[in-house]
Amino acid sequence: MSPIRTLFLLCALALLNLPAMAQQQIAAASSDTESTIKLLQQAVSARDRVIADLERRVENLEQAAQHSPSGSTSPASPSVTVSNALASTSPSSPELDEEERTARAALDRTLISKGGLLLRPWLMELDNGFSYYNASSNNININGITIANVVVIGQILSQAVRQDVVLSSETVRLGLPRDFQFEVRVPYGLERSRTFSSNGTETSQRSVGIGDIEVAMYKQIHHQRNGWPDLLTGLRWKSTTGSGPYTIDSTVPSLGTGFPAIQASLTAVKASDPAVFFGSLSYTRNLSRNMSVTSINSDGSSSTSSARIAPGNTIGTSIGVALALNPSASLSLAYEQNFTGSTSLNGVHIPGSYMNAGILRLGTSYMYSPGRVIDFSLGIGLTRDAPDFQFSVSLPFRFSLKRGKPAQPAYRATPREGSSGA
Repeated sequence: MSPIRTLFLLCALALLNLPAMAQQQIAAASSDTESTIKLLQQAVSARDRVIADLERRVENLEQAAQHSPSGSTSPASPSVTVSNALASTSPSSPELDEEERTARAALDRTLISKGGLLLRPWLMELDNGFSYYNASSNNININGITIANVVVIGQILSQAVRQDVVLSSETVRLGLPRDFQFEVRVPYGLERSRTFSSNGTETSQRSVGIGDIEVAMYKQIHHQRNGWPDLLTGLRWKSTTGSGPYTIDSTVPSLGTGFPAIQASLTAVKASDPAVFFGSLSYTRNLSRNMSVTSINSDGSSSTSSARIAPGNTIGTSIGVALALNPSASLSLAYEQNFTGSTSLNGVHIPGSYMNAGILRLGTSYMYSPGRVIDFSLGIGLTRDAPDFQFSVSLPFRFSLKRGKPAQPAYRATPREGSSGA
């Protein structure tokens, strides 16, 4: 056969096979399209199931909110459950809900340290705290007489006093039913006082021991709703277990005030994610006592006598905000102002004993592991009567006194703006 005929036959065979090859390619493309459509349908079905499940859960929560009594603080409170449900990313992951509840521990710790949040019933918290205080003052003593308040005849002695206090404290908090909470605080520490005189002398005194033990009870009287904030009241009793300043050896630094005191407080908390605003007002009644007071006579000798000393009462205010940075950390900023009246000795007010202490506090809480939080606080004195510097760190640990109780948030959660409990 000639080459031309052979080439012609090959071309004819190729033309006859073209329809079959085209049909195979079309069939393959059709198969790929059907697979893609099936995958898309499966994805849409999964999305529809997620949306339907979320709608069903929201409807159940709305029904529960309508039938629940006003002001209920049970662990299954609608406002708490709504917040946890909306925070979840999967309707079938209860573990994630628990993580979201635990993640609020950092912000909740800030609130409870300010008296704006209570533990749930039968949950106990052991708070191990450590604090350092530094204070300084300058005194001028005149040993002589003055003429017309201008000419001084005698010796002028200038003194600089520096005080350092290292204080550890154990605080036990217990949540009780009916929105109550019980608290006990036991401080123990070291105080050192150094006095520098202008004549080049230096004296140092120190005191180690227990401070004034305090007992408190808190009660939440209103829950945030209809635009009104949470309201909590507190009653605190301070004992005289620490050494007081009015002793025979008055040169020894004191770890206590030496006077019993009772304090009543009212705290308001307004939550609006991601911030929580709080403010408080307190009144402290310092009770008077008969004390042995050492006085210096005109001839330089000392004598001890009994006197009735009545410390001034204290009015305190504070205002601040706590901000959640992320699920594990929060920041707080607060300002505290305390006004203390003059102290009286046998009914006569002691000049210069009125005190005005203003402190700016910066704090942060960090959750380093599930259920484990560490707190840091820095205080800066803004008035002469306030300590110059304060630094505190605490490690709280919580556990339930009821065995086999289902997992729940450690604190009575504060409803957020926009939730059904607001």
